[in-house]
Amino acid sequence: TLGAARRIAEVAQSSPSRLMVGHILRFDSRYAGAAERVAQGVIGVPLHVTASRFTFRQVGSRMAGKSSPCFYLGIHDIDAMQWVSGKRITRVFARAVRSAAPDSSLPPTDDAIFATCELEDGMAGNLQFGWTLPDHAPSGISARLEVVGTVGFVDVDTHDHGLRVLGVTGLTLPDGLHWPETNQRVVGDLADEVNHFLRTIRDDKDFLVPIADAVRNVAVNDAIIRSIQSNAPEVVDPPAF
Repeated sequence: TLGAARRIAEVAQSSPSRLMVGHILRFDSRYAGAAERVAQGVIGVPLHVTASRFTFRQVGSRMAGKSSPCFYLGIHDIDAMQWVSGKRITRVFARAVRSAAPDSSLPPTDDAIFATCELEDGMAGNLQFGWTLPDHAPSGISARLEVVGTVGFVDVDTHDHGLRVLGVTGLTLPDGLHWPETNQRVVGDLADEVNHFLRTIRDDKDFLVPIADAVRNVAVNDAIIRSIQSNAPEVVDPPAF
């Protein structure tokens, strides 16, 4: 919850201990490259941004109400939208798609969420995320980010990492960037994230993800959930620090 995130942040700021929030896309060269180009002004003034992330239906069945698409999936793209565009989300209007799992007595849960976002300086955005892909889809990581500016755009498409495997069970697109195993070792974004944590602790440096950014991402999710419940636009409650 937003309240819990704020309490964690307050304790972290008043403690000699260190806290790093695991926003893995900060360590993805594609998203980092997009953020760098936007910051350099390559696309001009950012006008609108779209971010999406979808995975298999079996993920939702496994969660069984223990987590929401907002926090299991969307939190990554909320962070990417604000970080890459350089603009904060200020208000959202969200809708959810719900269904009950087959042969389940549990009530329907949110399977996918779609949110129209207002960002700073008149920028507009759209968020889409959920666990609605059929389990036989080629990839369980179907994500995209696009930021369009006055003179250009950046576009990140992550569903295909360059390796395609066709077997008797169909086509698969294995993960080659987030946490693949190479020579019996986990490499990629996750390994870079863990190594960054260790190096930063050793060298007493600042983490790539400011705590305030992480709390703001939770605040956006809080506004999305409130909007779904109220059927109205909701203002993002910013961090108090």
